[in-house]
Amino acid sequence: MVYKKRILIGIIYFVIGAILYGLFHDVSRIFVLRNLSQTNLFNVYRQVQGGFYEYFSKVPFYLYIQSYLINFLFILSFCLTFFTIIQGRVKFAVVAIISLAIELGQLIDKRFGTFDFVDILIYMLVILVFYSLEERKELKEKS
Repeated sequence: MVYKKRILIGIIYFVIGAILYGLFHDVSRIFVLRNLSQTNLFNVYRQVQGGFYEYFSKVPFYLYIQSYLINFLFILSFCLTFFTIIQGRVKFAVVAIISLAIELGQLIDKRFGTFDFVDILIYMLVILVFYSLEERKELKEKS
């Protein structure tokens, strides 16, 4: 039951991150959603996004929320689901490598996003927290 709960929470974090991404960023740049920009639904989305921006752009930490909260939610959701499914220590290295590859890919091709060193720090800190929690749990189980 705990595993299902972790995966569900991971999915919820992902959905929240995706919604925030859609409200803060131009989703018409995303290859899969490019064709939606010609529909009426996309016009409604643009109106909601414009109202959201108008209201929230005045919040003092708007740029941090726009840039870093979304990445934090994505890596958190990925770690919750991936670490629940995969066992062993190699999972931490796999997630770190995938995270670095995604971020470094943005140096090569701007269509994948904007490279940001803070994103790498966020990814590594979240992975480190999960690693620390697992170490603590294992130490507790041994004693």
